[in-house]
Amino acid sequence: MLPEWKKGHSRLNPTIAALLSRGVDTDAAAELRRKGWTLGKLQQQTPETLQSLGVRGEAIERILGSDRPPIPFATLAQVLIASRMTCCVCNNPSRGVVVHHLLDWSKSHSHDEQNLAVLCLIDHDRAHSQIAHTQNLTVPLIKRFKERWQKRVEELSTKAILTAAAKDFSCWWYFNRTRLFGMAQDRSVLLQNLQYFRSAHSGGWINQEGYPLRKNHRANYSLEGGDGGSMYAYLKAVLDHTLLSTSVLNISDDLDRNFLKAVLRPGHLIFLQGSYRFVEKTKRDRGPGQTVEMYRQTNGVRVSSTIDRWEATSNSAWSSYLKGTYEASAIMRVVSLDSLNGEFVVRGSSIAIGAPLEGMKTREYSNAPYRRGYYVRTDQFEEDDYMGECFENPDR
Repeated sequence: MLPEWKKGHSRLNPTIAALLSRGVDTDAAAELRRKGWTLGKLQQQTPETLQSLGVRGEAIERILGSDRPPIPFATLAQVLIASRMTCCVCNNPSRGVVVHHLLDWSKSHSHDEQNLAVLCLIDHDRAHSQIAHTQNLTVPLIKRFKERWQKRVEELSTKAILTAAAKDFSCWWYFNRTRLFGMAQDRSVLLQNLQYFRSAHSGGWINQEGYPLRKNHRANYSLEGGDGGSMYAYLKAVLDHTLLSTSVLNISDDLDRNFLKAVLRPGHLIFLQGSYRFVEKTKRDRGPGQTVEMYRQTNGVRVSSTIDRWEATSNSAWSSYLKGTYEASAIMRVVSLDSLNGEFVVRGSSIAIGAPLEGMKTREYSNAPYRRGYYVRTDQFEEDDYMGECFENPDR
């Protein structure tokens, strides 16, 4: 029995990915992994044994060896994450799924993303049924289901963040106003129609078009003063309405090198919650230019950004939360992706930073026992996850 702190794991760990790429459904793959099976062990079994373990016919052939190569990990990850690992037809999250070829491999020899769709076992059987046309699961219709569902997934991911943030109105510690208002302009957000526009304007914080006006250069932080609350409320409204028209990928539970290499690209918006280190780069403690490097480092992944602490939203954020090591959540735009000294390095431009949000992170990494008193550690950073596997070696 695993201790409670070891139960968190990635959605697409290497063993499960190796099985899904060969046609095993997610429920069967998770159960096999839970029982300690790896691809290498399964390949040493008989077809009868695999069948007794819940592996379906076509997947048995692909595990034991066939002419069809497995779906590449990068493609598999992109397809599954775009569909939230949920069937694009029924959208039922409680059903196990498989990655289905729209045009059968024997005819297309294609593992391209355009030829793949995520289906539950019921709809997968219907797609292969002789009466598939009667049941309206033709290839063109599955493509339409896929396109519609993937668009909805993008909306659901962002709405989950906004819903969690709405539970605590004062959750945000920092806004990058230059980046935020640039995004709002790109998305044609009507700033004058936003809630709190009038109060922020009457307080002299914004101009008639809704863009920031006051600099407050002599203050410790930009919103210092009794009327800073109106500007905070307005900034939060700008963030909420800007994000509604975009997609934000929550990677809090997915800090795995190969997974992030597959799904992230420069320009993507990401949400990441966890333990951050905030390192001051200057001695300034008033006005703009209070440069701080923030980063989250764990499991062979480092996500970092540079911020100006002057743009803190409260005295507590300025004096405490944006210093040292804190549990935080951050929305960033990916600037660059690199591999350096065995780490996957994600460099971002922070849009907003705030308190941890309920339900946005469920996975614990290897410093969890340290946090919960299981043993003492001497360094403050998280190391490789206890399942630190690589896709190239799924039997590890």
